[in-house]
Amino acid sequence: MKTIILKLKFYYIKIAIISILFSSSSCIKKNQNNDPNNKAPNPFKLVSVKNKSLNIERTPVLVWEQAIDPDGDKIYYDVYLSEDSNNFPTIPIAFELTKNEVKLPLLPIYTKVFWKVTAKDKKGGITDSNIYFFTTRNLKTNINYINSPGEFPARNRHKLIKFDNKLWIIGGDIIRREENFLEQPCDIWTSTDGEYWNKVTTRIPFNNSISIQAIVFRNKLIVIGKFEVNGIRNVIQFWSTKDGVNWNLITPNIGLYGNDITPLVFQDKLWVIHNGYREVKIWNSSDTMNWVLQQDSPQFSTKISHSDFLVYKDKIWLIGGQKGLTNDNEVWNSTDGIKWELVTKNPGYKPRWKHATVIYDYKMWIIGGESTNSERLYDMWFSRDGIFWKNATNNTPFKHIFNTQAINHLDKLYIVGGARSRVINSQTNQVWAFD
Repeated sequence: MKTIILKLKFYYIKIAIISILFSSSSCIKKNQNNDPNNKAPNPFKLVSVKNKSLNIERTPVLVWEQAIDPDGDKIYYDVYLSEDSNNFPTIPIAFELTKNEVKLPLLPIYTKVFWKVTAKDKKGGITDSNIYFFTTRNLKTNINYINSPGEFPARNRHKLIKFDNKLWIIGGDIIRREENFLEQPCDIWTSTDGEYWNKVTTRIPFNNSISIQAIVFRNKLIVIGKFEVNGIRNVIQFWSTKDGVNWNLITPNIGLYGNDITPLVFQDKLWVIHNGYREVKIWNSSDTMNWVLQQDSPQFSTKISHSDFLVYKDKIWLIGGQKGLTNDNEVWNSTDGIKWELVTKNPGYKPRWKHATVIYDYKMWIIGGESTNSERLYDMWFSRDGIFWKNATNNTPFKHIFNTQAINHLDKLYIVGGARSRVINSQTNQVWAFD
C-alpha cells in the first residue's frame, strides 16, 4: 500500500471538524465492521516526540509503537494533528502508513501541536492511540546575512516584491557621502534564493520615486509611484510589466495626487489606499483602469500616515504608522474596505513608523522601525488574530531597521535592505532569511 502524506499546513485545512473527547492515558478500540469476529488492533503507545516537549524543530519525526493485530491482519496507520486536543480534523495529515513513524511537513513556529495515531486493519478494526502534544520552536534569529556585499547597490525605501517565483528589488534611494546627494537608482534586480542577484535593467522608463509601491495583479507586476509629470509634482502613475524590461503606462479614470499610496489585492480586485494631504480615500478596480471609490472617510484617523496595510484572513489590516506627529501602534481591520473596526490600541509593541510588515507562517509580522524620540527598534513581533502579539526577538541580527523590506519566500522570512539611521552612507544591501 502506498504511503500518503498530505503536504498541507494542518490548521488551515478547511474541512469539517468533529469534536471527540480523547483519553490522554489509554487507547480506544473500535470495530466499524459488521463482522463480529474481527478484532481491532491491540493498544499501543506514542513514543516521540515526547509528550509536553518544547522547542521542537518544525519538521519533526513522529514515532509510535508497532501495533499488533490479534487476527494477524496487516495494520495501517493514520496520523492526526490539531491545535485542540478535543477537535481533530476528519482528514489525517498522513494515512495508509505501513511503518510506525512519519516525518511531518513544515509546521508553524511557536505552536502547540496535539497528535495521535489510529491503527486499523482492512476489516473495520480501529484503535486510537493516546494523545501527546509538543510546542514548536520560535523563529531562529542567531543567523547571518546570506548574500555577498557586491550583489546589488545598498539602498532603502526600495520595493521588494515576489513575482514569477523570484524576488524583485525595484528602485529606492542611496545617499552617497562622496557626492553628497541623494541618488535614486532606476534599476531592477531579481533573485531566486536571495543570495545571488541578477540585474534586469538600469533604465526603467519612469523616474524613480521614494514612494514607489509594487503589487502583482492578474499575472502582471504593477508599479505605482509618485512622480513629477509635465511640471506637476506628486502625480500618482501606474505602470505594468510582465518581464521587468518592457513597461506600459496605465491610464486610470481617476487622478491621484499627494502622499502615501498602498496597493493591495483583495477580493480579486486591486485596491489602493491613498493618503492625500490628510484625506484618506480607498479605491478598487478590476482592470487597473476603471476605479470605483469605496470609502472617503474611514473610521481610522485621516491624520494617519506611513502606515502598513496587509491582507490577512480575508480582511484588510492597518498596522502602525504616524498619527499627526505622533507614532502610533493601533491595529484596525475591515472585511470590505468600507467599514473599519479598531482591533486593539495596545498590541504590546511600541508605537512606530518606518517599520516593515509581512505575512509569514500564516501570521502577521511587524519588524523594526522608529519609535518616539527617534528610538530605534530592533524587534520582531507576530500575531494570528491582531489582538495578541508575541515577541520573537528584541535584538534582531540586522541593524538596518529603517525602511527595510520583508517578504515570505521559500518558506522563509526574508529581510532585504534598509538603513541604519537617517544619515548618509547608512544603507545596506544585506539579505537575511529567517525560518
